[in-house]
Amino acid sequence: PVPWGATIIAISGFFNGIMFSTVVSMLAVSLAAKFDFDALKVGYTFAGMSIFTLATSIWVAPWLQKKVGLYPVAVAGTLVNGALLVAFAVEDNMWVALGLLVLSRIGSTLRQGTSGAISAKFTDVTNRGTVFAHIQMFTNAGRLVGPLAAGQLATIDARTLPWFLVGAMSVLSAGVLALAKPKDEKAPAQTQSR
Repeated sequence: PVPWGATIIAISGFFNGIMFSTVVSMLAVSLAAKFDFDALKVGYTFAGMSIFTLATSIWVAPWLQKKVGLYPVAVAGTLVNGALLVAFAVEDNMWVALGLLVLSRIGSTLRQGTSGAISAKFTDVTNRGTVFAHIQMFTNAGRLVGPLAAGQLATIDARTLPWFLVGAMSVLSAGVLALAKPKDEKAPAQTQSR
């Protein structure tokens, strides 16, 4: 059986899946519409985003998880990602927009870097595979919806509308994720420095 908390995580993952697949499917379209980017410039943009993803995974996410806990990091990361992508959508200065886009990866990585650990809190040896498959099914369903919804919106305005969808999904995903936090979840232990 799948615990109710895991289903809440799965629903949050559905909205997060929409966010993820919108970024992957619409970034090149939006960069071309906003700044007339060709394939090479889009590739460099993705590479820059990947540098921030990697750095956040190595240094920022583990430190924040220890400092404030998994749930606050995941919720904040989701909201930061969405907010920065909405800001990217409305920014007309190319360098500022690219900066916002690259910084959005920090939020995305904070969410992705905590998802597995949060999901594991709802498992034991008897249901681990079932729980992870359940959560992944919802996330993949969101990844299916994202490009279809964002693509439809992009036919109206590729510069902004897909990113407004991301912003809305970030609020929904973070809000639902906040509901999944177990009541007995303790804040990280505070260590004293000497």
